[in-house]
Amino acid sequence: MTTTLRRGIAALLAPLMGLALVMTGVVIVGIGSVAGAQSAYAATANLIGYRTWATELGTINPGGIYGQQVICIDSGDASPTVVTSPSQVSNPTVAYLLGKYLQTQDRDQGAALAYIVKKAMDSNPAKADAAMDELGWPAGISAQILALNNEAATYAGPYYLSMDNTQTGASTGTVSNIVITSASGTALAGYPITLTLAGGATWDASGSTTLSLTSGSSPLSAGWTGTVDGPVSVSGSSTGLPGDLVTVYPPQNTGYQRTVAWGGVSSVSGSDPTPVDVRLVSTPKGNTQVSNATPAVGDKVTDTFLAEGGKPGTTQPGTWARYDITGMASAQCTDTNKVDSGSFEVTFDDAGKATVPGLGGYTVTADGKVYTYVDVLAATIDNAATTEDCGLPTQTVKHPAPAAGGAASGAAAAGVAVIGGGLSRDHGSPSGLGAMLNLGAALAAGAAIAFARRHVQSVKG
Repeated sequence: MTTTLRRGIAALLAPLMGLALVMTGVVIVGIGSVAGAQSAYAATANLIGYRTWATELGTINPGGIYGQQVICIDSGDASPTVVTSPSQVSNPTVAYLLGKYLQTQDRDQGAALAYIVKKAMDSNPAKADAAMDELGWPAGISAQILALNNEAATYAGPYYLSMDNTQTGASTGTVSNIVITSASGTALAGYPITLTLAGGATWDASGSTTLSLTSGSSPLSAGWTGTVDGPVSVSGSSTGLPGDLVTVYPPQNTGYQRTVAWGGVSSVSGSDPTPVDVRLVSTPKGNTQVSNATPAVGDKVTDTFLAEGGKPGTTQPGTWARYDITGMASAQCTDTNKVDSGSFEVTFDDAGKATVPGLGGYTVTADGKVYTYVDVLAATIDNAATTEDCGLPTQTVKHPAPAAGGAASGAAAAGVAVIGGGLSRDHGSPSGLGAMLNLGAALAAGAAIAFARRHVQSVKG
């Protein structure tokens, strides 16, 4: 009875055991199929990263449909099978990293990039953390996440091109502090910059209104020179920057994921909003000419100032001075030997020339003096100052010498001269008695003068 009962129970359990074995086999086969599916998925999806139950943590290109790696951002939905029409959104941090690392072939770097992108743009960002939890937060991926975040914080946009336009002279200037910076203020090196001048000036380095530079890690500078009067402004632009746009492919249907890719390079422009007022400075030359270099006694002498090379239509103040250089082996014009001076003003005609006659006039005497004129113009905003050498022939006057013997001095000398002259004219050269008479007359004249002086003094007394 007991044996029969056991056999009956065994017979009843046999099919169940078989079913259990079959079911166990199914389970085992199922597990093997899942593992195989993961491996197959990684191959067909071109996964650069890691497959987890939470999400694909890496870059993909399912079926090669995109022609490049992309990242899914609706974790849990199905992978796309067709490419949809994309749009673009602004996300400078993600755009910078996608532009630089989206096509990486490094699995840890691909996973780190996908983690950052999913945390920023995924409809279910917690899936990124869940994926890392499954993987046990591997050191390689964690290090890449930190490195990529730090790099983006330093170099991601938006980008700025700045510059300062400064006047260094009446018609010259310098554009300094030329630099491209990221959102953090870090200078970006290696990008082309084109600078353009407006308003009538050219770059010293190129000789034209445009100048090409390459951005550096330190600010650049460039000088310019004005070509016409008026304001000069500067602007610039740069292209090929990392960009701040992300391309988003919408889902092909409900239940499918969106994907993202790099939005392309960007450009930036900048300027200094304050123009510099250019005033071109002409360099006139002056020439002084006296009216008569060897005048006669009683003549009036003046000098004429002639200038050329000034800015047409402008005025410029000047001074004239006359110096006594008599007896100088080498002419020197200083305040010590200045005789006379004055001021004048010139107005340049359309040809940039000016003439001012009649300066420093005086009347010549027989004193043997040698005078020289020096006329100069003072610097203005439009014209540079002029200079002139001292003692040039065209600006020097030589006076007649005094009469031979000079003027008579003293009444006694005058008396002798008169009497002597009279005898000489009436009687010829005095000799013998004539000489004695001459001497007597002179003595008498002297005595008479002395008597007259004493008489005057006694009267005053």
